[in-house]
Order: sequence, then C-alpha cells, then structure tokens
Amino acid sequence: MSWRDRLAKGLSPSAETSESGDLKNAMGLYLAGRLQPFKLYKQLNGPQREWWKYCLGTARGTADELSAEELSEVFAVISRQEPPQSPGAVTDAAQAVYAVGRGLAADEDADQRYFLNEAASRWRNGPATPTLAAAASFSVDAAVAQVPLGLQDRTRSVLGLLGNVLHDRGEAMVAICALMLTGSTPTPRNSVRVSVVLAVREQGRVDGVTGNLEVQVLPGGRPACIQTLGQ
Repeated sequence: MSWRDRLAKGLSPSAETSESGDLKNAMGLYLAGRLQPFKLYKQLNGPQREWWKYCLGTARGTADELSAEELSEVFAVISRQEPPQSPGAVTDAAQAVYAVGRGLAADEDADQRYFLNEAASRWRNGPATPTLAAAASFSVDAAVAQVPLGLQDRTRSVLGLLGNVLHDRGEAMVAICALMLTGSTPTPRNSVRVSVVLAVREQGRVDGVTGNLEVQVLPGGRPACIQTLGQ
C-alpha cells in the first residue's frame, strides 16, 4: 500500500492541519496580476505561514499541488523579496523545507535520498544551521516515538537515510525539519518563543528585520533554534 493510500485509510497524522489550498488560490491571484509580489511573500513567510503549510501537506500527501510554473514563481518571489542582508538564505531554506517534504512523501529510497541530499546541501553552508556540540546524541527510536503513529514508518525511513546527523550541519537540519513536518512537537514546557530584532551594522548604519526566535527541545536530541523572519 502506498504512502498516500496509508494516509487516506489511517488516522489523522497530527492535530496540525494544512490548508495548502489557500496558497493555490493565492498563486492564481498572483499569476492573474491581482496580488502584489510583496503581499504574496508575506503570505508565504509571514504569520500565515502558507509555504510551511504547503510543505506540511506535501510531506503528508494532502497538498493541493502547485504546478511547475507556480512553484517556480514561488521561489522567484521569495528570492526577490527576501531581506538583502543574507541574500539567498530564505530562498535556500524554502527550497530545503520543500525537498524534505518531498522526501517524506516519496515511496522509493532512491527518491528519498535525492531530496534529502538536496535539502542538506542547501542548509549545510547557510546561516540557519545549528552549532553541533561535541557531546551531542541522537536516537532515531526516541525521536520517532514522538511522531503520530500514522507517520512513524515514513519518518523512521527518512531519518535512517541520514548517515551523519551529529557531525553534518545540513543533515542535522534535515532531521529537525523532518520531525517538525511529521508533527513531532514538544510540550509547552520544552518550548520558548520570544520576539527578536536581527540587526546588521555597517558603516555606522543599522538595518535589520523583526522576527520570532523559538527554541524547542526535540525528542532524541538537543535544543534546536527555529527562526521565523518577518518585516
């Protein structure tokens, strides 16, 4: 039985829902010239989190799939509208999250490896990767135990393909992202969220963006920092 068939016949994977149809509608408006690029960018990466919801639906086989043209336009809009202080960082992160979602949805090991390698390579040298601790530990079994039952097999398969989570920054981000996409969410006692300002000072001038810094303790590993940026 395929991954999508198992989802269709099983229980809801998680209490978190994905309304990826909202992004499909937004892309229709954008391509028709009825939605401005910056407004689309805010829908994708702002409080509505439309891109995250779409990747969530992709991972679980429930997304109202975008066409190749629509996906190309999504990445083009993110690339043009992202903060100039770290050019390419938001675009790479958006493509990496999508690749992890595709990896979770894939049925063949070869396809999973392709998407996971793509995601890891985009994150490996980026500014959002975690600092790896010498004494870090990671247990696939402990991590998968916190994932909804209907998604445990797929999550275990993906995590099992990562060969160097403790020493490869890109693979560490893939593992964190895969667990988040499959609903491995810590309890409120293990999560802290604060407002921050990310500033860049150059030649006596200060530029930056506001955002949220969320620190979560994921099962099977050490705390991970997830930054959600806005303007």
